[in-house]
This record gives sequence, C-alpha cells and structure tokens, in this order.
Amino acid sequence: MDEKKLAKQLRRITIITIIGSLLLSAIGFGIFGYIMKSAHEAEHAQLQADTAEYKGRLLRQMDKNLQILTTLSKAYEVSTITDDPRQLGQSLMESNAANDFVSMVYMRKDGTGLMHTTESGEVEAITMDDLHPYAVEVMESALQGKNTISKIFRSQALDEKIFVYAVPVFENGEVVGALAAGDTINIFTDATDGKTVMGGAGYLHLIADNGMFLVRSENTLVDEEMKNLYEGDVFSEQTKEEMRAALEKGESVCGEYTYEGNRMHFYLVPLDVNGWYLFCANKVGGLPLPWEML
Repeated sequence: MDEKKLAKQLRRITIITIIGSLLLSAIGFGIFGYIMKSAHEAEHAQLQADTAEYKGRLLRQMDKNLQILTTLSKAYEVSTITDDPRQLGQSLMESNAANDFVSMVYMRKDGTGLMHTTESGEVEAITMDDLHPYAVEVMESALQGKNTISKIFRSQALDEKIFVYAVPVFENGEVVGALAAGDTINIFTDATDGKTVMGGAGYLHLIADNGMFLVRSENTLVDEEMKNLYEGDVFSEQTKEEMRAALEKGESVCGEYTYEGNRMHFYLVPLDVNGWYLFCANKVGGLPLPWEML
C-alpha cells in the first residue's frame, strides 16, 4: 500500500472518529439535559405535593376547631345554659381549658355577652364594642347563621397575634347568639418554623392576598425585613407581576428565584380562607426525589 492511500485511510478514520465522538458527546449532553430537566420538573412536582400536604393539615385543624364550637353550640341549643350567666360562664371556662383556646365568647343578638380568657382566668361581661373589628366581623357573620374564621390580628387583652372562629347558636330554628373562640397562630408557626419542612431544605410563610407576610418562617434564607413579596430585589419584576396576578385571581403560581447564590423553587397556593396563601420554597436540588427515597 502506497503512502497516499495510507494517508487517505488515516484521514478517513480520523474524520469518522471525530464525527463519532461528536455524536456521542451530543447524545450524552442530550441525555444529561433530559435527566436534569426531568429532575427539575420532579422537584417542582414534589414541592407542590408537599405544599398540598401542609395546606390539608392546616385546613383539617381549622375545620376541627370549628367542629368543636359547632358541637358545643348544639349543646347550648338543647339546654338553658345561655339563660344563666353563671352556668354560661362556667361552660366557657371549661371549654376554653379543654380545647387550648386563648379565649371564648358567647354573644347575644343584642350585642351583649360573656368572655373568658386564659390570660385572666376570669369571665367578664362584654359588648360588641369591646372586640377587635376583625372579631366583630366574624361575630356578625355568625349571627347571620354562618361559620366563619377571622383574619389575624393582635389582641390587646392577650398581647399576641390571634384569630377567631365563630359559629351561630340556634334556638327553635332561629339564631339567638354566636359562640366564638380565639386561637393563637401556633398552628401556622408550627408548620412554618418546623426543622423538617420539605426534608429540611425548605420553608413556609403565610401570606395575605395583598402580598403581605402574616406569619413568616424563622428559618427563611432571606434575612431582609420584607413586609410583602413585592419589596426589595429578591424576586425579579416579572416574577412579582406573575405573583401579583395570581394573588388577585385567587390562583396558585410556581417559579424560581436566586438569593445570595441559592437557587430556589417556590410555590404559592391559596388556602381558600380569608385570602390566605402558603408560600413554600426550597433549594433547587434540595428535595429528595421520589426515586431517591426507594
């Protein structure tokens, strides 16, 4: 074989080798990209599933507390307790202690009633004017025959943030009063401050539909004193607009942001109570994926 033919064959082999290497590299990059994209989508799906679990847990607890009040209101309906201030006060005190509420109120339709607080340990006569406006709102709704939950507010009597459950009390088919219980925000802080939120890689906030923080996790990576989602430069302007649009429509939204080198997924989902939202976030690559837990 002469040198020209040998050189030609060597060139052909070299070209084929290069092309083969490039094809293998392209295939490898394609497979790697597909795997990364699949992992990325799986993390988003896992974040949404975990968020749904936290949402369900909070709603079940709130429903349970409303049911406790409804059961007690049924007892009032078939008795004469509400006609006797002493018996009524004792009932409020015992129910308060048994269910870990911070206050209980029975309000008549004429706007007068009784309140027991764990802080004072006393039962006192009150009127609607003695209550916080958010408590008044749910009392009035209960007197219209509706089960309601108030927005979060700071109680002057207890000097802490609380919210109120209220249910109607009937007699012969007519609403004669409202029964209410004040609760701390512990059911939210227990979730937001948990060390095992999303495998320890994430955190939760409770957000109002105007973007304001209601309950903020102590474990958040963002140490800036943000009052709402739209302050500062944690989120891009596009992401802020997407969140604002979702909050205005009562819809959920997911996305990403980067803070101090940490790339984060987030999911914002409505609780369907008072315009409250759960804001859930975790580090990209921080959640154990389903196949990693097998």
